[in-house]
Amino acid sequence: MRATIIAASPGVGKSYLGRKHKNVLDLESSPFRYAGAGLEELSAEERKGLNHLGGENPRWPQNYIDALLENIDLYDIVLIPPPHENFKAQEIWDYLATHNIKAFIAVPSIESLETVFARMQGRSNKFIAYMRESYPLLLEELKTNKSFYNIIKILDGEFLEDTLIRLGFVLV
Repeated sequence: MRATIIAASPGVGKSYLGRKHKNVLDLESSPFRYAGAGLEELSAEERKGLNHLGGENPRWPQNYIDALLENIDLYDIVLIPPPHENFKAQEIWDYLATHNIKAFIAVPSIESLETVFARMQGRSNKFIAYMRESYPLLLEELKTNKSFYNIIKILDGEFLEDTLIRLGFVLV
């Protein structure tokens, strides 16, 4: 059985969901995209958003696509980055579209952005400032530029887990 692929942006609880549920994989893109020199001492949470360190991996994005394909039959849900230039993941989404692999995008409401930013504690101040500036535009683009994916609306006060439970996705 193929996993349900769900993209979600920072601060909505992807990492928590992946750690808590054995049938959910949070396929974080940074370890695939960046060479990682100088990141070894940082926690996974601290590494998020530090994409300039170590330089880009020359195998990106094929190495990520390969990992997605290796795991798509092992989990019920695989979490990936959204198809937006902020996340440099458009090639991944192009691959999904070309191979007719359906996906969802979980989008927080504009009203819940302050809650989302508060959840980003522990990440770099530069990353949080960048997301604070670009998040409203990101939300609008994701809502209006959909092609083959469906939008999952994360309500104010909800984490991604709450939303998936509300919508009937199976989490074990």
